[in-house]
Amino acid sequence: MRSVVSYFKLAAFALCLSCFFIMTLPLVPWLQRGSRKVRPILMKATSLASVFMTRVLGLEVEVVGEKDAFYAPGARLMVSNHMSYVDVLLLATQRPACFVTSQEIKETPGLGIICQAGGCLFVNRKNRRNLGGEVKELSEAMRAGMSVTIFPEATSSNGHGVLKFRRPLFNAAIDAGVPVLPLTLNYLSIDDVPVGPDNRDVICWYGDMPFFSHIMTLFKSKKIKAQIVVGKLLPPTIEVTELTEVSYEQVVKHFKPLGPPPVS
Repeated sequence: MRSVVSYFKLAAFALCLSCFFIMTLPLVPWLQRGSRKVRPILMKATSLASVFMTRVLGLEVEVVGEKDAFYAPGARLMVSNHMSYVDVLLLATQRPACFVTSQEIKETPGLGIICQAGGCLFVNRKNRRNLGGEVKELSEAMRAGMSVTIFPEATSSNGHGVLKFRRPLFNAAIDAGVPVLPLTLNYLSIDDVPVGPDNRDVICWYGDMPFFSHIMTLFKSKKIKAQIVVGKLLPPTIEVTELTEVSYEQVVKHFKPLGPPPVS
């Protein structure tokens, strides 16, 4: 029965994705040519598509904490812990934003074209020579009124803890003069079973996990409950090291580990 449900969800998800591509792919060439008017349209399309995709996946999200800071208009740099591609869907359902991901994801078959169609910005973390230009690109997006979301752990994890935040991209908020908003993502239950070491890999996508087999396993679940905890808005006048550390402390404070910390 579960396999039938998973293939039904695959078909529904594919339909949502097809509609998303119909809306966005014709605009991608304009984005690649540097049109600044296209990215906000792609962000809104991503937000709309994410609403339908999360319904197909049975994802329910509760937003708690400083909600006014999250939903208020105006650009901000939103920073979050990262466990899965599902994180993007959950955050995008709540408000349009430009997500930042790696050059490696851009070059991943399937995911790469989805990210481009979603208006993502890409950074090459292995090439520090380009970092200044990438920070400038993020700053320009925020100056233009777009919110930007980054995952400063620089990789997804198994949810045992929050990896240390990397500092460079926080400079974009300082350069643009926009506040930073820490967000904590928690996955609470899968089919009413609390998420822990035995079932966390249904959600968490990390390391060398194949994407297709992972999402097919995800489709077998009927209901997944998640939570977004909104932290306190941080001014861009703080020095970058302190801004990174305070953001990290806020995220860790509200994070619910999915298992014991790894043995060092």
